Amino acid sequence: MLDHLRDQVLTLACLRLGFNAYDGREADLLPGSLLDAHARARATTTAREELTRSHVALMALLGDEVALYDRELALRLAAPFEAISDGMHAAGTRATNPRA
Repeated sequence: MLDHLRDQVLTLACLRLGFNAYDGREADLLPGSLLDAHARARATTTAREELTRSHVALMALLGDEVALYDRELALRLAAPFEAISDGMHAAGTRATNPRA
């Protein structure tokens, strides 16, 4: 699921910048700073905390990408995106601390 979200955000960036988005064919042409951000957002383990961190980071990248395309839409989506991220944090807390 996280890889699919990452792929979709990369596709949006490719489309915004006029690159071929089909199967990520020109994703390597994206700015280095964007590629670095995506690399940092990738989960490095399957630990719940790491998967949660990755999901939250990818949701932030999605919000950033939407804002670059349509600022007004990004403002409307900010609360739902935040709720999704907050839900991931809460789920991670419950999994590691059942009393939370």
